[in-house]
Amino acid sequence: MGGRVLVLGASGFIGGHAVSCLREQGHQVTGTSRDGEGQDLACDLLDPESIEAAVRACEPEAVVMTAGISSVKACWQDPDACFSINVRGVYNLLEVLRKAGPDCH
Repeated sequence: MGGRVLVLGASGFIGGHAVSCLREQGHQVTGTSRDGEGQDLACDLLDPESIEAAVRACEPEAVVMTAGISSVKACWQDPDACFSINVRGVYNLLEVLRKAGPDCH
């Protein structure tokens, strides 16, 4: 039996495939989207409290990070948003995991 896995960005193309694959392998998967729509939990990478709430609710043994802006065009159109989500968001996630999930992979 697999472990508990938190998939951030589970509503996206890669995240959706990751969720399916992990579940097929027997993992207990908790999926997130920014607003929670269509997923188990809401998790906004720009809100550390939101990330911490998701981590505490899931108590994951592993995190799969597929959230963020992947469109090059979107990044060129709004580089500040791209940087905020793709860099600051990952930093926020890592800080929360350092404090609330230090044994998480």
